[in-house]
Amino acid sequence: MSTPEAGDLVQVVRALSALRLGDLRLAASVRLPSGHVLTTPRPGDARPVPGELTEADLLEIDPDGRVIGGRWPAPLTIAADLELYRRRPGIGAVVHAQPVTALAFAAAGRPMEPLTHTESTLLYPALPVHGRGEAIAGAAAARAFADALGDRPVALLPSQGSIAVGATIAEAGMLSHQVELLARVNEVAASQPLPADGHRRTVPETDSARISAQKAPAADFQDFFDAVADERTSRPGPDTGDTTEAGLRRRIVAACELLYHHGLIQSLEHVSVRLPDRSGFLMTPRRHLGRLRPEEIAVVGMDGTWRSGPLPPPPFLWLHRDMLAARPEVLAIVHTHQLLVRGLVMAGAVIRPLYRGGAQWAAARAVVHETPDLLFNPDQRAAALAILGDAVVMHEASHGSDFLSDTVEAATVGALQLERQARLWSLATRLAPEGREPLVLGADVLARLADEEPDDLAWWRYFRSELPARPGSG
Repeated sequence: MSTPEAGDLVQVVRALSALRLGDLRLAASVRLPSGHVLTTPRPGDARPVPGELTEADLLEIDPDGRVIGGRWPAPLTIAADLELYRRRPGIGAVVHAQPVTALAFAAAGRPMEPLTHTESTLLYPALPVHGRGEAIAGAAAARAFADALGDRPVALLPSQGSIAVGATIAEAGMLSHQVELLARVNEVAASQPLPADGHRRTVPETDSARISAQKAPAADFQDFFDAVADERTSRPGPDTGDTTEAGLRRRIVAACELLYHHGLIQSLEHVSVRLPDRSGFLMTPRRHLGRLRPEEIAVVGMDGTWRSGPLPPPPFLWLHRDMLAARPEVLAIVHTHQLLVRGLVMAGAVIRPLYRGGAQWAAARAVVHETPDLLFNPDQRAAALAILGDAVVMHEASHGSDFLSDTVEAATVGALQLERQARLWSLATRLAPEGREPLVLGADVLARLADEEPDDLAWWRYFRSELPARPGSG
């Protein structure tokens, strides 16, 4: 469907994705003059990621929740949107965003303060906080959320993000943007000691109301969102189902490109993938991994011999060889030097899932090899292998982490998702009131994630969509 509402919806979703205010779980809808609703599809394999959404990808939903147009399944969140449209005639759009800093405040159970001018009205009264990470799916959950939101424009949902409503999609997008700006300023202020009188400067309610009456209209944000959305580019990767040696080489290069973009590898990290005939494995050499070429990847036999390739494999080959020998189900290993994960491991922290996206990687069994070492020595390798067991993540203290999976894409996503969870854990634990831990996803919620959330391959496509265009490709 091509309508002005559809065009604005697509542009706002693409812009929020570009602004890192939403990830693969970003969802939004608008109410049409007919009373029907246009919505983004449920994320999943082969479906568009938010940054690449088009009008042709949208679904048309009737007021009873029936899909009457579109080729994809409706998002789980559509029940909440329809309930809000039924209750509040002035609502024209709903945005489900994932602002990271606001997520941390929700997980920490710490209310924000009115520290910024335009955004201060969101806190008079305080932002509603709803749920414990469970999906808002179904009529009962939708009613409970609508009750919690009341007549407010924004609510925070621990482990999920924020939901903003507005007369237009531009207004709902603007509010999603503002709640994260407010959270970021609060984060900065929270890192500083309180003034001598025990109070920070805040925007009083009377000043907040005056400023709100003077601020720019939400329509101005549509122009901004349009400009941001048009800056996005697409960077698809190689065929993820190509298991030929040539295909695996291309997939390794794509993984390295993504890991380098996120700062998890540079030149001394490693990606290994088992050869199709299982006689050995492909392994990245010591070089700039963000500029790796398929033909530079080394072939290593299961006896540890360097079989071919212009550049020698690193000595770390022995640990990856041992892991592949011990774990026949593992086809790919990604070894990273992660900033946040390494810091938390060295601090003795256990990263626990605070966000639904990638929660399975924070909840998965991980082990720590406690001795700082490069693991070239056979004795240290044996010690590491002894604790590995069936873990899918092994942290080498002070050194790095290994992610084990059946595809290089899943292992790469595991590294990216655990660093995201580590970022949220680090922030939320610093923000949490003394003596209080952040709200962790419960076992009941985790058990339903495989049915409710996109899989690793969908996340791979999302992370690929974030990559900037190659120089000279425009």
